[in-house]
Amino acid sequence: MKFTKCFIVLCLCLLLGSCPEDKNGDLDIDIGDYEGQLAAWNSQNMLDYQIYVWRSGGGGGPVDAHFIVRNGVSETDPSGWGGKFSSTTIPEYFSLVKKIEKNLTDEYNDERKKSLSLKVSYNTEYHYPTDITRIENNFTKRLYGIDLMPFEEGEIEIDIGDYEGQLAAWNSQNVLDYQFMVECYYGDYGGNRRGEEIYTVRNGVNVNDGPFISSGFISRKNIKTIPEIFSFIKAEEERIGNAYNGIYRSYLTVQYDPGYHYPKQINSRVGHLFGEYEQWEITLLRRRGE
Repeated sequence: MKFTKCFIVLCLCLLLGSCPEDKNGDLDIDIGDYEGQLAAWNSQNMLDYQIYVWRSGGGGGPVDAHFIVRNGVSETDPSGWGGKFSSTTIPEYFSLVKKIEKNLTDEYNDERKKSLSLKVSYNTEYHYPTDITRIENNFTKRLYGIDLMPFEEGEIEIDIGDYEGQLAAWNSQNVLDYQFMVECYYGDYGGNRRGEEIYTVRNGVNVNDGPFISSGFISRKNIKTIPEIFSFIKAEEERIGNAYNGIYRSYLTVQYDPGYHYPKQINSRVGHLFGEYEQWEITLLRRRGE
């Protein structure tokens, strides 16, 4: 009788799917040829370099940092990023991979029903970890992204053309009512991004309630008229001159529209943050009466 009751209960559990399952999640750890990459890194004896590190910040959003390393020791105080970074050199990020591997294994052993993965990729030239990614129950979270640049000699190039003559020619037209578009191409370590904004100016004053298409870039500089773009060129000239450190090529070049004499293209890069550049393409869309 007891056997019959147990058999019936078991059948009901299987039918309803309400019985506890003894099914474990997966643990997939792929840190690549860690030992080989570490040996290749060490064999270069690279002691002087700089790295940009992006980190997932959890609820506070992502954070990034720039570390300068000389003679194998970081010259940059990591406390400036709110204690988000304890690793400031490439060897420390190799060690971090192993630490994350252990933590992930411990976490899986404590809760086996969770599927966990760790993926690490490496730079093929300098052999350092470039991406450390965690996957939990098919949710991908990039923990760290690392970009290294060795120190090199750089040059500075500033060519803003006939700035004074072009500004005078623009002002002589007394253009006070117009619309223009700015297309922004800029790099921030992760590759090119593009944004565009359209501005309407009446009686020399911008009247937009807000940008039609926000790039999150030009609006931060509060540049919403052609004269403000001219002013930005002079400010950028001073900024690049002051920030140039001789390590990377820094430049500022400006091209002007031959008809209306406004800046139609601005290219800018300053070497204190490697990989960062900006390109603006400016188009005058409409003037009053046209």
